[in-house]
Amino acid sequence: MNALPEVPAAPALAGTRRQFVAGLALAGAGLPLAVRATDPLVVAQVAPFSGPQAITGRAVHAGAKLHFEAVNARGGIKGRPIKFVTRALRNNLWNR
Repeated sequence: MNALPEVPAAPALAGTRRQFVAGLALAGAGLPLAVRATDPLVVAQVAPFSGPQAITGRAVHAGAKLHFEAVNARGGIKGRPIKFVTRALRNNLWNR
């Protein structure tokens, strides 16, 4: 029967809390700096606004717009307003 080799004990962690916090700060330095708390959060919607599904597209758009306006009236999400962007879905399958 083969005996498993003995695993050495893990070394004690060296360092101080201050070094740990400094390491966290350096790790966070790689985060994007261009995003500020005042930049809006952009939410996009692509929906059909013409054709047989236009009723659904308009209803979903109206509901989402109403919700985002209410969220912005309360101060946005963590102080950031929501910018609601809508694009029409251009699907011509029903015109063929």
